[in-house]
Amino acid sequence: MKILALTNYLSARGGGIPAAMLRLYESLAAKELDIVLVAGDAPDHIKTKFRVVLCKTIGPRSFAFSLDWLKILDRERPDVVHLHGLWTYASIVTQVWARRTGNPLVVSPHGMVDQWALTHRGLKKKIAGAVYEWRNLRNATCIHALSDGEANALSGLGFGDRLVKIPNGIDIPTRISDQVISCHKHNLLYLGRLHPKKGIVELITAWSLVTKKLKSMGATWQLVIAGWDDGGHKEKLHETVRQHGLESDVVFLGPVFGADKERLYSNADAVMLASYSEGLPMSVLEAWAFGRPVFMTEHCNLSEGFRAGAAFKVTTEPNNIADVLFNVLRKPDLLAIAGRAGQALARTSFDWLAISDQWRSLYASLVRDRSLDEKFRWIQT
Repeated sequence: MKILALTNYLSARGGGIPAAMLRLYESLAAKELDIVLVAGDAPDHIKTKFRVVLCKTIGPRSFAFSLDWLKILDRERPDVVHLHGLWTYASIVTQVWARRTGNPLVVSPHGMVDQWALTHRGLKKKIAGAVYEWRNLRNATCIHALSDGEANALSGLGFGDRLVKIPNGIDIPTRISDQVISCHKHNLLYLGRLHPKKGIVELITAWSLVTKKLKSMGATWQLVIAGWDDGGHKEKLHETVRQHGLESDVVFLGPVFGADKERLYSNADAVMLASYSEGLPMSVLEAWAFGRPVFMTEHCNLSEGFRAGAAFKVTTEPNNIADVLFNVLRKPDLLAIAGRAGQALARTSFDWLAISDQWRSLYASLVRDRSLDEKFRWIQT
């Protein structure tokens, strides 16, 4: 069985999508599926166990027009095509391919249809939806949601009849490094792309309120921000740090990968994601895998984290973030309990081996039946 997966970027420019895709297809390749990934660039610092085919794109980066997309699909002749992400030229190409071959098409929006995402650059998306994207979703053999929240959003747009829900997964580390960033400070970590929807400006503003209170109690914390700059947002973050006089309390590390990223999680006392919009964030799953407690918004679509006691709920409002941080960070026992709960949740609900088995079964069913079997269909509760 040959699976061809498309996405705009496999590098860090693709945000959390490449991280989820690469690990999924590495696991499926190990189960002897023929995997081909097609994208506009190659993965960062990763040697894959499957083929990666690069296509030359022109025009706006966000649309990624390419004369290569359809040629590659015709040449590779996959049994299933799986599109990761929306609003690009690949959405048009996969429709053409599906009509031409009659083979199954799976579409994973990765959080790109929730309310914040649809209103961000809303006019362009209204036009794109009318011209090609809603047709792409209507014609897909099945649409993949990462969470109940995303499935509800897709159902509300009229696509509830062909939904499957499968979360991202995570690998549990066999050992945790004891190397530290600072031997004198506790670390609150943000790790991800630097983009307005991630609520990092709001986090820095909140940090200006809470750090003085923590210092007055003898607790010394620093905010560690790691990730690549998306669209020049990094300068806004540095400006916010300067405005609040936080130069000694906020550390910018830039992009981190591999062992460097593992060390960051190992040495974080807690992880923050005050996001406005997510599909299912890999940084939260990674934090739990390392036994780290998480502060996050409801928009992260991981309500099971709140129910399990693995996460503390914040909004995107700086005063709320500051209040929650102050109430929790001064209580190490709360952080420890949440960290243990997070690692237990990662083991039971987000193990890559079990999740890749779900995908293998789904792909095989789609190839066999050319339609979505009822046993895979998401049922709204």
